[in-house]
Amino acid sequence: MRTYTRLGVAALVIGAFAFPAPGGVPTVLFSNIAASPTSDVPGMAGVKFNPGTGTQFDRVFISPSAQHWIIGATTNQASTENEVVITGMGLTTTGSAVVAREGTPTGFDGSVNYGILGTQMDINDSGHFAFSADTTYPTTSDAVVVRWTGSWSLMAREGTQAPGQGAGIGYGTTSNAVNIDSVGNVYFRSAALTGASTQQVLYKNADIATGAVVAQTDVTSPAGQLVPPDQTIDNLTSDRYRIDGTGANYIYHGDLNGPTGSDLVMVYNGRVVAQEGVVLPGSGFASTVLNLNGDAGSQQISDNGLHYLFRGSNADTIDWVYRNGAVVAATDQPIYTGATELFDDAIFSATFFINTTNSMGDYIIGGVTNAADVSRNAVLVLNGMTEVLREGDPVDVDGNGLFDDDAYISVFNNDDSVLTDNLWYLFMADLRNGAGASLGQAFLKVRVPEPATFGLLAFAVLGLRRRSRG
Repeated sequence: MRTYTRLGVAALVIGAFAFPAPGGVPTVLFSNIAASPTSDVPGMAGVKFNPGTGTQFDRVFISPSAQHWIIGATTNQASTENEVVITGMGLTTTGSAVVAREGTPTGFDGSVNYGILGTQMDINDSGHFAFSADTTYPTTSDAVVVRWTGSWSLMAREGTQAPGQGAGIGYGTTSNAVNIDSVGNVYFRSAALTGASTQQVLYKNADIATGAVVAQTDVTSPAGQLVPPDQTIDNLTSDRYRIDGTGANYIYHGDLNGPTGSDLVMVYNGRVVAQEGVVLPGSGFASTVLNLNGDAGSQQISDNGLHYLFRGSNADTIDWVYRNGAVVAATDQPIYTGATELFDDAIFSATFFINTTNSMGDYIIGGVTNAADVSRNAVLVLNGMTEVLREGDPVDVDGNGLFDDDAYISVFNNDDSVLTDNLWYLFMADLRNGAGASLGQAFLKVRVPEPATFGLLAFAVLGLRRRSRG
């Protein structure tokens, strides 16, 4: 997980104030604020989440119905055992549990311990989940993908014969980008196959021996390439492969064999939807695509497979967010229809740091703007119409429904967020107090009201403020 860097951030000095929060209250689920009960690691008495604002809470993944979620996190234990995987139900931490921990026995082999845990993991509506990890197996066979469906299964292990490959060619030294579908098939990227070290594969596995190749380097030639002649895949980018809830639809990032000025591609359902060196289809841009950039989570697909988003930039330095074949946000454009505030790359060169969608077609985009106050110039916008959250907004840490904790959003963590079909937004952010001092990092939720209700909420809040002035 990476967060965008801010230069010359002015301290935001806001006195702690308390008023009943309307619908959209950013509420902490977990944090690493030591004095808060939200910093207690579930099921591990006396253990706290690791202090600081690095990778304390990793990207959140939810099941299609949003009834189950899964995250990675770090604790204040020794570095050889501080990484954990946590699952939970609904929109609370009640009943949440650590299901895997670095330095402790795996569920599939009690004589083997987990090592470093993978970042991209997934969970389905049955509460079944999958992730990748290093283990204490010998280094020639230590990388694994595991699944829990009521019992543990080893879905891939470095060196074990890989499906669709010649005899003696095994799963690779790295496996990541893990997904799980509604019936428990596990999808992942396996790189540097043993016995064929240049090969990388996207797999769909029913078990460790039964799998199908979705894409493979030097073999797969995606359809719809925008620069002739067609090329085969040269690289499948680490942790940039996502599926929908059934696995029928997918998106991935990679690069092609052939000229390096046109090799980067984004592929949706086997077809190139954007390519380096040509104008982004349907964009109306004059300049060609330079990068299909963003964090590892920037390529997103809805759980019904109908909606996808990703980010990129052009040779003329314009950054953009692309959704279903159309540009929905760009550098120097209004943050929403009718706004005078513009997305801007003066402080953050990539402009955008979040894009996520749900199956209803709603989407949230996060970007940095030209707001004069640089401590308030990072914003989240719903459907290109409505501001949802902004850097400096107050946060409810203790869950009492009031903004009385002297806690404010400092940095939205890049791509560490999801939007549910009923408009709950789950996200990770760094927090600060009213004097601008860092408080740590948090996993939060906020209800995103329908756009028509924003005016009522604003009126209620402003009314309270006016009355408080006497």
